[in-house]
Amino acid sequence: MIKMSKIIWFQFKYYWKSWIGELLLFVVAALLVGMCLTGIVSVAQANSEAFTGSRNPTPLFMFPAIFGLITLFMVASGAVKLVVTGLSRDYILWSVVGANSFQLCLIIGGQVALVGSIGALIGYIGAVPSTIYMYRWTQGIMGKSWLPDIHIGFSVLALVSTIFFISIVGGLAGFLHSRKLFVNSRKELLQFKKSSDNPYSPIRLIMLTVSAIGLFMSYRSALSVPSAVQDLISKGNHLEAMSEYVQSIIGIMFFGIIFFTLLAPILLIPTIKIWTRMLPRRHFITINLASWRTIFDRNYLTSLIAPLFGAEFLLTGMTYITSVIPGNGNKMQSTNEMLTLIFFLGAPLLIILSNVIVITLITSGQQSSNLNQLYLLGFTSKTIAIEEFWESIIFAVTFLIYSVVANFTMYWTLQKIILNTKSTRVLTLNSVFYWPSWIFVAIVLFISGINIYRLLYVKKNLVKSVS
Repeated sequence: MIKMSKIIWFQFKYYWKSWIGELLLFVVAALLVGMCLTGIVSVAQANSEAFTGSRNPTPLFMFPAIFGLITLFMVASGAVKLVVTGLSRDYILWSVVGANSFQLCLIIGGQVALVGSIGALIGYIGAVPSTIYMYRWTQGIMGKSWLPDIHIGFSVLALVSTIFFISIVGGLAGFLHSRKLFVNSRKELLQFKKSSDNPYSPIRLIMLTVSAIGLFMSYRSALSVPSAVQDLISKGNHLEAMSEYVQSIIGIMFFGIIFFTLLAPILLIPTIKIWTRMLPRRHFITINLASWRTIFDRNYLTSLIAPLFGAEFLLTGMTYITSVIPGNGNKMQSTNEMLTLIFFLGAPLLIILSNVIVITLITSGQQSSNLNQLYLLGFTSKTIAIEEFWESIIFAVTFLIYSVVANFTMYWTLQKIILNTKSTRVLTLNSVFYWPSWIFVAIVLFISGINIYRLLYVKKNLVKSVS
């Protein structure tokens, strides 16, 4: 174990530039988890009689931390996959000298854990002032009767716990996700790029089946009218009847995101091949090249689209819950729903956003190499810029297709709930396109901005090398 720890440390020292791109992801995750743990410790130390029963704010800090750590584990796969794929030649050499897949996974998991611990230490620096600000902001909304004044300060326990949870989750994610990239036999490992990503693995199929069953049961529950709902409708409590379906909508969001994430490696490439046939690929080389580069960049495609779909589906679902199913309609209920949206989904959404930035940073080196090749083939800067723009369009449209389809199923379900409960709530079709449209624009602007910066950087270096 000591020897393995030394190997992990030496590997990290040698490849730290490759892994440092993940630092932002862990810093953001540590900031959020550190805020939650600081709040939990502060509430426990306050020992106020006001924090009893339903007014105990501990769940307000606990659940965002749990959701954030789960999100961190899920989205870390994309960054780990990209880094390991980029270092595949080095790990093939490790297999040649006798290392097995389990040892390689330990080395990778250990390096991710080291990055996580560094990110946790940096992220916790801003956790305490952020916790103070968020607590006072929430206190201003809920009132001091619900959230009395407490002392929030630096906590060694919260710091150590933050480093522990982030490094453990990061290390476990690195180990398990890298295990999918390696195979047991050395012969297959030498064919790394051909066997690194198996979308039909037994574990994936089992999880796909479980999520499909959960999604089906959630839709079935949302479309049924149980006796409790019938009693509320008969008494004229239509809004309360609609609130009975909140758990079903949350189930649809949860299982739907897992289901799509598992299907993404299988569906995204065929989808792009099908819908890009409508583009004039034969007449414009930039469009044809952009479509093929998107298809061949499979890891980046999956790592980008799947998390953004999860964020969009969460936003749409929670928008429906807070605007269409408002419980009994009073002010406190609406306030609670708004805080639920901010606290419970804020951590996953920020982690997903940072993951997208991390993935883009990790792939920047490979993309710069591709730009150099295009220049050598005779492409001008204008032609490359147009091709890069079409790449962003292809990414964004592919995201838009799946988001709109998924949103429409939820929209149709909500319409059935409104009809079954005889409610007067109105849900427009524009809600299906609201969040996908905003994220569509964000994808185009973000990817285009990164590509333009990279193009100018590569062109500047080429000019220097020629001169």
